[in-house]
Amino acid sequence: MKLETTDQPCGIDMPSQLSVNLDGYNILPAIIQSGQEDCLKGRNDYVLVIPAHNESSTIRRVVKCALEHIGTVIVVDDGSRDGTVKELLNLPITLVHHTENLGKAASLWNGMQVALKLGAKAIVTLDGDGQHDPADLPRLLMAAEKHPDKLVIGSRLWNRDAIPKTFYQSIRFTQRMPDPAISAQ
Repeated sequence: MKLETTDQPCGIDMPSQLSVNLDGYNILPAIIQSGQEDCLKGRNDYVLVIPAHNESSTIRRVVKCALEHIGTVIVVDDGSRDGTVKELLNLPITLVHHTENLGKAASLWNGMQVALKLGAKAIVTLDGDGQHDPADLPRLLMAAEKHPDKLVIGSRLWNRDAIPKTFYQSIRFTQRMPDPAISAQ
C-alpha cells in the first residue's frame, strides 16, 4: 500500500485528508470512533460493506443508522456523480472510491477484499438506497451469532403483503428475465 493525498473524488476538495491506494482503489481511512465500542457488545468483528452508486439522497441516513449497530462500515462509491461521497463526509467510515461505475458485484467484491484486509471475521452487506433497513442489522447479527457455521441471508420479500404490489411484481418480473450474457451464447 502506498500513502498519497486524495485525488478529490466527485469534485470534493479534501487536500488535507490522506487516502491509501489499495490495489488501485482510493480508501479514505475511518475516523477513530470513541465510546462506541461498549454499546456494540463485541460486534466489531463484523464489517458492513455498502455498495453505492448515485445514492446521495439516502446514503447518509443508511450509514448513520448502520453505525448504531456495527463497528466498521465500508462504503464503496461506484463512480457516483450525484454527490454521494459528499454526503459521507465526517462519518466514521472507510470509503472505497471507484473512479468509474464497475457495477454492484465489483463493488461488493472490492469492499469485501478491503474488509478482509482490515481483519473482518464476518462481512455483512446492505444496499445504500434504503431498501434494506439498517435497524434490522441486530436481528441479522443475532442469527449469525446463533449459527456461526451458516450463511445468513436476510430477505426483503419475507412479508409480501407489506410490499407495494407493483414493486413486488417488478421484482418477480426481473427475476424471470433471461440474462443477456447467457442468451448471447
